Amino acid sequence: MKSLEDILYPFLKVYDNLPSFIKLMLAKLYNLIPKKKTLGQTFFDFKMLISETQFDAAEKHFEYQNKCFLETIEAAKKTKFYPKYYASFGIDINNIKSINDIDTLPFINKSTLQENGEEMVVEELRSNALYLTTGGSSGTPTGLYYQKGISRGKEQAFIENIWSEIGCERDSKSISFRGKVTAVGGEEKLFKYDYVRNWLHLSSFHLTADRFSEYINEINKFKPKYIQGYPSAITMLCKLMNQNNVVFPFKIDGVLVGSENISIEQIDLIESTLNTKLITWYGHSEIAVLGGHCIHSRKYHVFPQYGYTEMIDKNDQLIKNGSGEIVGTNFHNNVFPLIRYKTGDRAKISEEQSCNCGRNYLMLDEIEGREQEFLVAEGKRLIGMASLIVHDRTFNNIKQYQFIQNSEEEVLIKYTKLDDDIEIDESIIVKRISAKLGKGVNVKISNVSNIPLSKRGKIIPLIQNLDLKKYST
Repeated sequence: MKSLEDILYPFLKVYDNLPSFIKLMLAKLYNLIPKKKTLGQTFFDFKMLISETQFDAAEKHFEYQNKCFLETIEAAKKTKFYPKYYASFGIDINNIKSINDIDTLPFINKSTLQENGEEMVVEELRSNALYLTTGGSSGTPTGLYYQKGISRGKEQAFIENIWSEIGCERDSKSISFRGKVTAVGGEEKLFKYDYVRNWLHLSSFHLTADRFSEYINEINKFKPKYIQGYPSAITMLCKLMNQNNVVFPFKIDGVLVGSENISIEQIDLIESTLNTKLITWYGHSEIAVLGGHCIHSRKYHVFPQYGYTEMIDKNDQLIKNGSGEIVGTNFHNNVFPLIRYKTGDRAKISEEQSCNCGRNYLMLDEIEGREQEFLVAEGKRLIGMASLIVHDRTFNNIKQYQFIQNSEEEVLIKYTKLDDDIEIDESIIVKRISAKLGKGVNVKISNVSNIPLSKRGKIIPLIQNLDLKKYST
């Protein structure tokens, strides 16, 4: 059964362009409706599932995964794509009897979705399919389908379980830094109030030294309990706060960040500046893999109830330790099954597969980056952007930076300043990055007036113009 949110979702842009007093009136009426109607029963079913199973033994999780995997296989049998695709590898899809058979199946990837997406839909359920596209971080957006009444409610239940680690609920008083903020008639504004959720949305495009005081004034008036958004935007906020000796006159209960990679240095900066705990998570639009921090550690706890996660090396071989590519098989989407989907995202498996929280989940130390977020270093090695982020007092005045690589021999770093009157010692940056890349790579650096964000307001850390398939990690 579809939730009211699913039904109203196509009209969100119309609502956003209404005058504030009308939005307030509609929000008050909407909030009078019982949550089971607005969010749908699916949200509460998954919320209960997580609560009842999160501390189960690994064997119990595997039993549940086997059940869900077989349901995904049954859905795949009804598509045009999977029986034909597996047959090309000499595999009869009807012979797949257990999740233990999964390593006999070939992988799929973004190109598979782009070329065969319509044939991957279960035709008899197409009326229950909700079409959307990924953000296109690789430069090419990818179309896919969610199951109406299931996928969005499930996603929200799992995300809110991560939020709950620091006590945040869907209507907790929050500010959010995510992309542009628009008002009536499409006129761009810095701030927009969400009357339904009791959130204040702030533009990540305009957070500059010149306009910093406007942001602080709005935040101080609103007095949020939580800060949410892109790590790059909240890092920027904290740098500007430190530079201007600004401290909030109220307590921040926690920070929640997603949709971009975040480094340990960024986490330390944000937590120390705001004197609070930060929680982050990893997920993707294809909704096959999701994991987040818990209150006890900075490891990503990958939900076994959400999908089936594998890690592979550069030769597509399964690995149990070290770094590799994340592969996901989705559960609970009977209109668009994804089986052994290569995400293009790399992560490091934690050596210690346990946590004081008591959950028996796969633990990842860090998300190293997207396939395109690696630089080619000396000896044709690949180095992830996460390992190149350097933070100390020398770099406090850097607002944003972007790496550009057009050849193996050279890397250009563009950066913008928080304050034009403060000098940056570029030689130190060049020295430290050169040490990581090796002698065969010439590092250049350039101060620029502006680094464009993506359409969604995210920082683009690297423009990689080399074909990384030729290189190895």
